Amino acid sequence: MDYQLHNRSCYGLPGLADNSLHALVTDPPYGISFGGHYWDKDLPDPQIWADALRVLRPGAFGLVFSSVRLMHRLMVALEDQ
Repeated sequence: MDYQLHNRSCYGLPGLADNSLHALVTDPPYGISFGGHYWDKDLPDPQIWADALRVLRPGAFGLVFSSVRLMHRLMVALEDQ
């Protein structure tokens, strides 16, 4: 079976066709300023989820890591798409 792994930012996902991915594994910023890092200051822009849903096939899997105390915010952002 042929497969490809993509290791890149999920923003925009240029070059990936609609409904082309079987799975998404991502560890987005948690919005808790972990270790005082600026990149973790906010939750991801909602556009990231729209971009991910565009390229995921119907029935595809998504593994999205989150901080336990903020998981609900991430889930609401996903539901809003």
